[in-house]
Amino acid sequence: MARVCLLLVGALLASALAPRKAQAQYVVVVHETNPLTSIGRSELSNLLLGRETRWRHGARATPVDLPVTSRVRQVFSMAVIRQSATAVRSYWQQQQFAGRGTPPRERATERDVLDMIRLDPGAVGYISVTTPLEPGTRALVVLP
Repeated sequence: MARVCLLLVGALLASALAPRKAQAQYVVVVHETNPLTSIGRSELSNLLLGRETRWRHGARATPVDLPVTSRVRQVFSMAVIRQSATAVRSYWQQQQFAGRGTPPRERATERDVLDMIRLDPGAVGYISVTTPLEPGTRALVVLP
């Protein structure tokens, strides 16, 4: 009995200490008028890397990033783009040098990201799950 309890406590402790899924740490946010309710991870990645410049419904997409030092950006970059935030910044430096695009607009805070999304119907960004959405914005489900 003591051995079973010890195993159960060990399993619970390991579960509590295991890293949480990246998706649980950020929310993708769009303007409230964006007709999409979900987006695939690779489609979202393409928008943020400038490989796609329009939403699938045809409207212009305006990606918004947090600073490269932001923990939310680091988690988001690894989960969605599958590269570190630093690697994504290097990608954009190369793209700019080659004249092939400009990086997403960067905003200093999550509140600034929400403000930009609220004012631009084509905007897409991300915030921490702990940051409340503002009127004029809504969450977009990211599919694998």
